[in-house]
Amino acid sequence: MVKPSNGPQSVNPTLVSEPYPPYARYGIVPPLWMPWYDIGFTRAVARFWRKAFAFHGRASRREYWWGYLFQILVTVVVVAIGAGLDAAIGMAQSDDGPFTSVFTIVIMMVLCVPNLSLGVRRLHDENLRGWWIMLPTLLMLMSFVAIAASIMAMDDSARPQMIGVLGLLCAIALYLLSDIAGVVLMVLPSKPAGARFDKMPRSYCSRLGNVSY
Repeated sequence: MVKPSNGPQSVNPTLVSEPYPPYARYGIVPPLWMPWYDIGFTRAVARFWRKAFAFHGRASRREYWWGYLFQILVTVVVVAIGAGLDAAIGMAQSDDGPFTSVFTIVIMMVLCVPNLSLGVRRLHDENLRGWWIMLPTLLMLMSFVAIAASIMAMDDSARPQMIGVLGLLCAIALYLLSDIAGVVLMVLPSKPAGARFDKMPRSYCSRLGNVSY
C-alpha cells in the first residue's frame, strides 16, 4: 500500500495494489502513460494536449469527459469570437460570415486528431480495440445511404411510396443509433485487462526488470 505523501510524485505501478487507485488520496500524480481515474478538469486538459497524438495507452472516463467538455467550451468561445468579428464588419445577419466560417473550420481541424486519439485511449481503457471508434461513423454513413435510397424510391413512381417511408424511418433509426453508440462506447466501465494497450517507457521497464513491450 502506498503511504500518503505531502506533495505530488510519480507512481511506480508495482507499488499500488488496487487496479484503479484513487491517486489523489495518496498525493500521487500517475505517469503520463497511465490512465488517471480521479483527474480534475485542468489536469485533464493538460493531458489532452500532451497526448494529442498518442493512440496507445488508456484514458479514464474522467479524462475523456473533461476533455470533451473542454472541446465544447473552446469551440463555443472560438465561434463566438468569429461571430463577434462578423458583427463588427456588418455581416452578423449572414449565415456564413467569413470569420465564423474560418474559425469553425480551424478549430475543427485543430481538435480533430486530439479528439480521435482521446476516444481511442478511452476504448483501450475498456479493453476494446480503437477500431470500435468507427462504429458511430459507420452507422451515420449507413443512415445517409438509407436517406438517399428512400428519396430515390419516393421519386420512382413505379415503386410503392411505403418503401421510401420505411427507408426514411430506417435512416432516422440508424442516425439515432450512431449517437447512442458514441455515448455508450465512451461510458463503459474500465477494465484492468486494458493495460495491454499501455506502452511503458524504457525508464520504467529498466526499473521493473526485463519487461518486454
